[in-house]
Amino acid sequence: MDISIIIPALNEEACIGNTITSIHANTPSTLEYEVIVVDNGSSDCTRSIATQLGAIVLIAPHASIGRLRNIGAQ
Repeated sequence: MDISIIIPALNEEACIGNTITSIHANTPSTLEYEVIVVDNGSSDCTRSIATQLGAIVLIAPHASIGRLRNIGAQ
């Protein structure tokens, strides 16, 4: 894997789709990459949208922003 893009998220259904779509559209095909969404316990469709767009989704409710990033990095 060349690049891991980690996105901490909480109730981001309004923009997570555009974010992941933009990553796919703007990442050179020569790079092997993964998109990891670390969800902080969303009550909307954030997780399902991210999954449908090929992201790896991890769930970590009540974690701080730093902890969410570290979970994604692990």
